[in-house]
Amino acid sequence: MTKSEKKAMLINKMQEELDRRTEQEEEAIYLMEQGEFERANQLLKSIDDSVAKGIIDELDGLEEKETKEEEREVDEKEELRGIVTAILENEKVRHLSLKQIKLLPSWLNQEISYRIQKYNNITTFEDIHSLNDANT
Repeated sequence: MTKSEKKAMLINKMQEELDRRTEQEEEAIYLMEQGEFERANQLLKSIDDSVAKGIIDELDGLEEKETKEEEREVDEKEELRGIVTAILENEKVRHLSLKQIKLLPSWLNQEISYRIQKYNNITTFEDIHSLNDANT
């Protein structure tokens, strides 16, 4: 279930709870009009606030998660912006031609792919097994 679906489900659940409470309150008002104050009072006391509070807490939890994820994304973008700024401020990069600058993204992709592949090759089971054999 996506966050949006969960949020919509909780909002619907809250609306159902509010509708149920409204029915009970209207029933209590009717009972008071009929002079049945004791029954009206018991009905009002039976309304459970913890159900609505639980739904509100779940909604707040979803909002908090979304806020933390947004903050993490902003932090990651700021970190990348800082890295790019540092690269561009490097004297060697400043003297590159426009053609060389245009090649930087593809070079970075190649370098990242190479490092990922190198990491994956180092961390295979066979390498770990051969390392164990070498130690014996």
